[in-house]
Amino acid sequence: MVHPTTLQLLEYGAKQANLQSIISTQVLDLYNHKHHPLPACDVMIVADVLYNDQLAEQVIQRCVEARLLPQPPVVLVSDSQRFVHDFERQLNQRLKAALPQHARVAWMSRRLPKFTGSGVCIDADQTYDVKARVMWIGLLEQQQQQLSNKQSSDAEQDGKDCKDDDSNDDVDEER
Repeated sequence: MVHPTTLQLLEYGAKQANLQSIISTQVLDLYNHKHHPLPACDVMIVADVLYNDQLAEQVIQRCVEARLLPQPPVVLVSDSQRFVHDFERQLNQRLKAALPQHARVAWMSRRLPKFTGSGVCIDADQTYDVKARVMWIGLLEQQQQQLSNKQSSDAEQDGKDCKDDDSNDDVDEER
């Protein structure tokens, strides 16, 4: 269960950054797929919930569910504890089974030196180096789609420019 303070802190941070109009939070029951389908979103963040194999299995199911949506969100999974060692392999197998063309995903290590923060069960701020791993799912596909859209738009604009140039050439020839 997500501690209510976690979402309150995220909402507070969004408000402080003046992003409350584009960031919303929601509790999601990982286990109840039938009654709690994924909401429409641009980015789904799965942060520090890989505490055991059973939770990891539910996260994998939800990640695949997200990628199967008509407009799939980019998914960011973070893990600072490393309790589940086989998550990457299992996720890639399930993504490939559901979406054979899906790009392989992999953990990337990230280090945040001298991070100051607290947690739900920690009374005071602490400063320490955070070493976490993150995985982006669908980011490459989204970037490729954006690039393709930009190239199509540029080509369309170039075609219009050529037509405009051609019509000017005809005018010049008539003079």
